[in-house]
Amino acid sequence: MVYVNSGVEDMPFPDDSFDVVSTINNLDHVTDADMAMDEIARVLRPGGTLLMIVEVHPSPTPCEPQTFDWKLTNQLVARGFVVEKEWHTETYPKCKCGSKSCGTTSVVDCPIFDVSDPTRRDGFIGARLRKQT
Repeated sequence: MVYVNSGVEDMPFPDDSFDVVSTINNLDHVTDADMAMDEIARVLRPGGTLLMIVEVHPSPTPCEPQTFDWKLTNQLVARGFVVEKEWHTETYPKCKCGSKSCGTTSVVDCPIFDVSDPTRRDGFIGARLRKQT
């Protein structure tokens, strides 16, 4: 294995270099999320898999300057990806999933999660996407 010191917004790899790219809790930490998603799409080969977990929080912080809504995967679909699986969890004092509720530090997996709900909620988006050929 070779470790490369590089930001995701400008990776030093040729186009279509990887079969799998994983981004685990880092897209909300980058300077330019659009550039990061463009680079991920560029270095992943057609038919390749993107594994993603992204924290959703309503307000930017110095360490997490990016905020996303619950429809983040739509931005990747626009870049040529197909969503194979997507899930959402909430970590918010008043989160609800049907009859479930949770406390501030709880994570609730919600199979009936409503991404169209505009309520600002903390949580995570997880997804497995495939780059179209």
